Amino acid sequence: PWDRSSGRRASVAEHLRGRLLFDRTLNHDELEVAYRSGSALKKTHLTAEFTYADFLARYGDSARILFLLDETKRLHICTADKPPEPKASQSLVFLVREPTSVPVG
Repeated sequence: PWDRSSGRRASVAEHLRGRLLFDRTLNHDELEVAYRSGSALKKTHLTAEFTYADFLARYGDSARILFLLDETKRLHICTADKPPEPKASQSLVFLVREPTSVPVG
């Protein structure tokens, strides 16, 4: 914010700052690039058969987890200081760039 008395910008105390959503690298520009390049917002349910490890093996670094829905359908927003700790019976809402199919022929 602008400090009128000094005519300069003043820093904001850490306890008054907002939290970084999702992770430290996913800012507005990155979200816009993802949207324009065809990334999709998806949801997947974790189970004993399809675990978080399976999710990571399938999507790797291409998936950015944004939200977690717990067993009671309560929405948890992922933040840089509190990354998700998904478990079976929870759902992940994530942004992922879908691979483009190459035409054969």
